[in-house]
Amino acid sequence: DHDANAYLAMADNRPIMALAYLQHGHGERVQHVLKHVNGLWNQSISIAVVAKEWHAMGAELVVDLLHRLCLDLMKCRLDANEVASFYPLQQSWLQKVAQQLDQTGVSNQIDDLIDAKKRLATTVDPLLVLESVCVGFTRLPAQYSTNVGRGQ
Repeated sequence: DHDANAYLAMADNRPIMALAYLQHGHGERVQHVLKHVNGLWNQSISIAVVAKEWHAMGAELVVDLLHRLCLDLMKCRLDANEVASFYPLQQSWLQKVAQQLDQTGVSNQIDDLIDAKKRLATTVDPLLVLESVCVGFTRLPAQYSTNVGRGQ
């Protein structure tokens, strides 16, 4: 039941999509993407490596996962008691991380991911789009640390 609810959340409460996610290893892909995000934040993995792996997973899928991640981060950033909409199994991690990131930076990253989705629908090289997305994620913790002294 816990897994079913988690997959329903990932699929925006669409049961057929949730079943497809379950059958095609979507949970493992999510874990892989989150591991890469952590690696970008702590600089233990390079942008080029992450972008290539995300490209192999499917650029549109990864950008969608990252967009949902940022929406959950923003939700948890605004209210630490909020329950994650898309990643309920990562609730404690989301709450912890969200409080360490700059709200404006997360909001800007959401906008950048919307733009990345649009660019992926054109002839722009998906690998370049993913590298740009990676750069944005590497900046989120840095934005937090540079704004701490400014009362934000």
